[in-house]
Amino acid sequence: MGADKPSLEKIHGFLFLSLHEWGSGRGATAFIYIGLAIRVGLLLRSFRKQTPLAPPFNKPVETREEFVVEETRVRTWWSMNSMECLLASGQNRTALTTYSETAEIGMPCREEAFVWGDVSSLRHLTDSAEPSEKESLILAVRHWSTINCWVSSGGVKKESHPPWSPLSRFAELQGVLRSWREQLPPKLQYDQTFFVMHAVNKQTGPYGFLHLVYFSSVIFLHREYLQFFPVQGPTYRGRLPKGLDQAYEGIDVDAFWTSSLKDLFNAAARITEILVELERHDAVMLTPFLGFAAFSAATVNMYLAIFSWVYPDLAAGARERTETDVRFLKQVVGLWPLAQQWYQTVLRLYESYKQFHMDGGAPESPSGKTIDAFHSFDRSLMDYGEIKPEPDDMAAIVAAKDTDGYKHGTELKYPRSNEDNDDGLQGIPQFGEEGYWDTVADEFLSSIMTFDAPITMS
Repeated sequence: MGADKPSLEKIHGFLFLSLHEWGSGRGATAFIYIGLAIRVGLLLRSFRKQTPLAPPFNKPVETREEFVVEETRVRTWWSMNSMECLLASGQNRTALTTYSETAEIGMPCREEAFVWGDVSSLRHLTDSAEPSEKESLILAVRHWSTINCWVSSGGVKKESHPPWSPLSRFAELQGVLRSWREQLPPKLQYDQTFFVMHAVNKQTGPYGFLHLVYFSSVIFLHREYLQFFPVQGPTYRGRLPKGLDQAYEGIDVDAFWTSSLKDLFNAAARITEILVELERHDAVMLTPFLGFAAFSAATVNMYLAIFSWVYPDLAAGARERTETDVRFLKQVVGLWPLAQQWYQTVLRLYESYKQFHMDGGAPESPSGKTIDAFHSFDRSLMDYGEIKPEPDDMAAIVAAKDTDGYKHGTELKYPRSNEDNDDGLQGIPQFGEEGYWDTVADEFLSSIMTFDAPITMS
């Protein structure tokens, strides 16, 4: 690899390899490549301010060329840092973001200053200065990584306080997200009408991606408490382990659950809205994370479309939003193999919802254990971006009604495989069959649009 001759070009190469491996469903390899990129950078010492090996850092920036070189190094460092955060998981890997060099590097400058090579601009932003576009994104990715790690490390199962308690980890993370949103510069605050303004400077894509990260974080935070198979009653109560339902003086628990559902379903609706706006302005960036955002929104919008009584205020357009999310996910499928697994997951989730609707109860594994498929999927998704559900659990959800073909809601038959697929399941339609994804997409969308009203549990 030429580690004895590190260069900025090699770092960029490792960044692209990491992105490619992640999108190909090989998250572990992607994590290795991003680690190599960071270590090549440290060998190069291009991010250490006080070193003779980085001349531009040893004197004040005087020319436009020096400014661009220095800013390129700064942006490369934060690109590596952000990529590592996106790949980090609380189960098997952790982002190594504690390098002492980080504090010395400073944040990227504003886009206009970088484009024009404005030497007079302040690259090292002070605490009182308005954050740049890149700094806002860096912080958003860092918050996403923190929530990701919390969920994949156990989330609610490791909480010692209910989510409405100010002492809970949930309340802490929610406060972090709210603080980030409130501190955004006015032009970066989320507003659907802002896409037009950002399109003038060709910043629609970065603006949309910034908020895809934020709303995905909101979904993950609140979905941790979502009941996968809700029971209709006078009031909705979220998913809590025993012993965490204690009341706190001055806190309305019912109001908390209503607010949590509002934040969850609103975040999913906003992601769909962002995807539509990006497409309208020809600024869709078909990255793995965009596919993951579409996937996350699809699962939540589909949930609301089927269990509309949970939050009627946003249920009206949930089915249409699900269609849109699945359509965008299908676009990503054509580029990144990892998205094929997300697509298949959406179909399996729908199958479990359908079984709950048809049979009047939650699906069970062959051993008789009730399946919490939604959270089982979440755990698998966090593990290097590769879905590896428990065979015992998933067999009950995706089991065919006969031995000749696999059936969905419209009773269409698909060829079954007698051999295990990559995810260890039997009888799942094969990715490689010609026209497969077109067929299942059409079938899925037609099924969800004709899904009957949810049953009422007595």
